[in-house]
Amino acid sequence: MVDVMKPGKPQLNLKMRAFLAAFRAFPLIGEAAKAARVHRVTHHRWTRENEAYREAFDALRAEVLSYLEDEAWQRAVHGVPVHIAINGRLVMDPTNPDQVYTEYRYSDQILIFLLRAWMPEKYRRRIRVEATPREPLKLPQSDPAAIAALIGVMKDAEE
Repeated sequence: MVDVMKPGKPQLNLKMRAFLAAFRAFPLIGEAAKAARVHRVTHHRWTRENEAYREAFDALRAEVLSYLEDEAWQRAVHGVPVHIAINGRLVMDPTNPDQVYTEYRYSDQILIFLLRAWMPEKYRRRIRVEATPREPLKLPQSDPAAIAALIGVMKDAEE
């Protein structure tokens, strides 16, 4: 947990502390701003103008991102328990009729994103572009009509 009241640092005002607490609960700038009753632009101004606030926010943001990364790993590797229902009725576990039947759902897409983030040299998307060299474009030096026609052809090709 981030200590926003570090000794030796300028104290954060009540609104700043309220925003940081709200951001911990709702890690979206807009939602945290609403909850703390400050304008979202105020948060951005604080990050530019107040070093203590910026450090506290950056530390809290790192904490939130670490939690999100842990959650992504959980969903990709260990799965998320999902109760199974058929026709709107929960299915009971055949091995224990007192419990609802649960399956684990895994996210291959999240796993792909994690692999790309952690090993980009191996799992990044590869796009191969090949081009064959052409002869350089020769523009007529003194024929304005030819230059205008060529520009028109180029504009048509862009559209």
